[in-house]
Amino acid sequence: MLDGTRTHSSGSSKEEWVTPPPIASDIKKTEAKGTKGKGCKKRAQQSDQASHQIIPWVHRHPRELREDLAAGSGVNKKFVNNDLPLGATIDNTWRRLFISALAHFAGGYDNPWAIPSDKFISVLQQIWNAVYEGKIKHVVTNDGPVYHIARQALNNWRSGFAAAAIAVITTFFANDADFANSVMRTEFAKAMLQKNRFLFSESRGTDKKAWSGLWRGLFVLQTFAHHLNFIQGRVRVVALDEELVGPRTALALACAAVSRMLTLVANDNITFKSDPGNSNGVWTAVIPKGSQYEFNETVWGPSTRRYLEPIQNLTEENFTLIVEETQKYLKKPALALNSAASDDEDSEFEDLFAFR
Repeated sequence: MLDGTRTHSSGSSKEEWVTPPPIASDIKKTEAKGTKGKGCKKRAQQSDQASHQIIPWVHRHPRELREDLAAGSGVNKKFVNNDLPLGATIDNTWRRLFISALAHFAGGYDNPWAIPSDKFISVLQQIWNAVYEGKIKHVVTNDGPVYHIARQALNNWRSGFAAAAIAVITTFFANDADFANSVMRTEFAKAMLQKNRFLFSESRGTDKKAWSGLWRGLFVLQTFAHHLNFIQGRVRVVALDEELVGPRTALALACAAVSRMLTLVANDNITFKSDPGNSNGVWTAVIPKGSQYEFNETVWGPSTRRYLEPIQNLTEENFTLIVEETQKYLKKPALALNSAASDDEDSEFEDLFAFR
């Protein structure tokens, strides 16, 4: 967590054993008076057999039961980590190796917001085989826990860009007394959004041609660091790495997340609260509820793709410089990695192709 902000986390449900219902054959049977005879005995035997056919219950582990039900053990039958194949989460292997490898792939995949189901299954299977190396055999399907938990993990990875941008800019405001004034914050955000100024590391004056350091703006690099932190420790999947040309999609998501945060400030759709009793000057950002304020594909998909196109056209040398500059914002040392818009808005995005 960055200084000057607060984050919240939630726990996961525990695994429990299921108590079986009573079996009909275990229930004590009594004969009513006056029911002697072969016919009554025969009917009783048939009834007993029928009860065994109706409830063939065995004491089974809940993970096996959930496979039959094709549902998870979480709230509203959602899959949670406890539903994964036995042994998959030992030593934090699932998050440390598997999910980090998946985020690495998503960070370089050409669609920032979605991966087609068939492709997603193929990617998950390749990562599974590389991580567990045959020790835990599993076939990934679109109705199983690996698929659904991995998809949720990617949603969390994507949301992490938004959280990082909020933390970065909130901390920036909290550390400068001038920004205690909401008008100053609004004017600053508007200035940063104009001509995509926030993307540049040097943007003095109003002449955009004199600006430099495109894609290396402070907020962008600090937000981009979220991705590089997230994928640390990943297992390498050679076949998947050959499809990628670096985490360019992750950089586009970082740009969109910063733009979204600045837009919230510029439109006065975010408030900041500070704790008077806290000497560290911790600020908490408060955003209204509603999909229009969220970091989602509907609102921010078009902008993300506009950033991605010129980023994909960057030379390998220039993109490597961006990744190297981001290293100083990582939590731990990491290896360097080889809606309809107006005409004015479109032209601003077109200018980004000039910097390669």
